[in-house]
Amino acid sequence: MKATEIASTKLTIVPFTPELALDFKNINEQWIREMFSLEAKDQKVLNDPQTTIIQNPDIFQFFSLAHRTL
Repeated sequence: MKATEIASTKLTIVPFTPELALDFKNINEQWIREMFSLEAKDQKVLNDPQTTIIQNPDIFQFFSLAHRTL
């Protein structure tokens, strides 16, 4: 995506919903793998973020740019 396309695209903040659980997992797995090693306890948390860490969905926000979760 070119800078001009980004500038004309609406950035939207969306709260966490169960439908975003896979995006949440993928985003976190990526940085954990790049900086550390993904352990079994990480997998447990990332496989069920709603009950393991997201008690207040207003705290965790996602950004959507051109219908792509960031």
